[in-house]
Amino acid sequence: MKSKMVYLLQHAPLNEEEDDFLYDEIKIIGIFSLKELAQQEIEKLVKLPGFINQSNAFIIGPYELNQDYWAEGFVKY
Repeated sequence: MKSKMVYLLQHAPLNEEEDDFLYDEIKIIGIFSLKELAQQEIEKLVKLPGFINQSNAFIIGPYELNQDYWAEGFVKY
């Protein structure tokens, strides 16, 4: 059986002072069947308020369906 990939589109602004994400401001935009569809969505969103000044903060993450992405549980630092 061929694995099915989906693409999670997020907007994740960076805190440039700490070189890390502003975790309270990460937005899940959507889940797309094709990477190209996620990229098309970015092209629409970068013209909107809130995104126009942070157009480089979009992340497209590929995920395979029916996979466990938390197999190790939570890690304490």
